[in-house]
Amino acid sequence: MFSFDDFMNQNPKNEVGKGVSDCIIDPDIAQHILGENTQNRCLNPKLVNQYARDMLNGEWRFVGDPIRIASDGTLLDGQHRLKAVCESGTSQRFLVIKGLRRDDQDVMDRGRKRTVGDILKIHGESNHNVLAASLRYVWAMEQNLGFGNEISNNPPTTPQILGVLDRHPGIRESVQPAIKVHRCVKIEPSVLIFRHYQFGMIDQDDRDDFYRRLREQDFNGSQDPVSQLYCRIMEDAANKQKRFHQITRHALLVKAWNFYRRGTDVKFLRWSQGGSRPEKFPEAE
Repeated sequence: MFSFDDFMNQNPKNEVGKGVSDCIIDPDIAQHILGENTQNRCLNPKLVNQYARDMLNGEWRFVGDPIRIASDGTLLDGQHRLKAVCESGTSQRFLVIKGLRRDDQDVMDRGRKRTVGDILKIHGESNHNVLAASLRYVWAMEQNLGFGNEISNNPPTTPQILGVLDRHPGIRESVQPAIKVHRCVKIEPSVLIFRHYQFGMIDQDDRDDFYRRLREQDFNGSQDPVSQLYCRIMEDAANKQKRFHQITRHALLVKAWNFYRRGTDVKFLRWSQGGSRPEKFPEAE
């Protein structure tokens, strides 16, 4: 019967050290290793899906993160990557470390995961964390996904987010104007950055005026949609018991923008996600 040891012995030229091999693992090999996955945490299907998408898109990179196996063959580390190899049907290069003790698993994965914000900082981007968060929204817009559970259930991978910045470099220019508004109105910076960029694709002059009026509280009466947006957000910020979900602030911002663009007054700005009359998420016009 085929074993992983057989596979390792077939590739002696890839040996780079005792117990460490540089291997190409295909779906069959990955499935054999996973057969010894008897001592591990629960599998995260979302993470497997993200890895598999990167593999299928050619965005998975060999960076030396090892597959770690105990001396008795038990898989200690790498189940998500190996499962993604099976799901994607691709072959990937990995370092494989064998001969570990089973209890070595107790001290694995203790480092802090590098976030997209960390990567953007390394690349020299300012306001890297809020920029990273706003890029998720641009990616969702490209994929025609919603901005609530749909993006949470189908999050972009790191290469996909970095690819968004390559395709939309102009979003950097939306960071500072959005942060200035955030200091006056309690809407998440990432939401304001994304919408500033999106509204600018519709009409830059209107976008700049809309954000200026929101920042300076320059309103044309109580039924001015910009005034209504400001009041609803500030009321929400003062409510210590029940706050709007982020998706609601998203929707109110878009609805206020649409009313502003139409030149329409509004008596009470609202958006109902649920209840007897749920509304679809508004599209920016």
